Amino acid sequence: MNVSTVAPSLAAQITNLPKLAMNDLWTIWDKYFPRRPPHNNRAYVEGRVAYKIQEEAFGTKLVVQTQMARIGEALVHAGAPEAEIRAAIAARSADHSRQ
Repeated sequence: MNVSTVAPSLAAQITNLPKLAMNDLWTIWDKYFPRRPPHNNRAYVEGRVAYKIQEEAFGTKLVVQTQMARIGEALVHAGAPEAEIRAAIAARSADHSRQ
């Protein structure tokens, strides 16, 4: 399998956003939004792009919004290995399904 053709996981895409050059981040922004924001705040741009990536992957149903919130919480642990992020999401999902 050619690794270059395999899309990175959702968690990997979002975790990678802070590492991107601003020009690369703007390229992703332009994919999702018709115009750029009036302010050039990197944290704002990263957050909006991360949301759009998740929205594209999951849709916007209420249950899915909960899943996105869980992913966001797991990603607060910036720098955590992807496996750790996945484990945190899985644990929260298991807790939620028991309720």
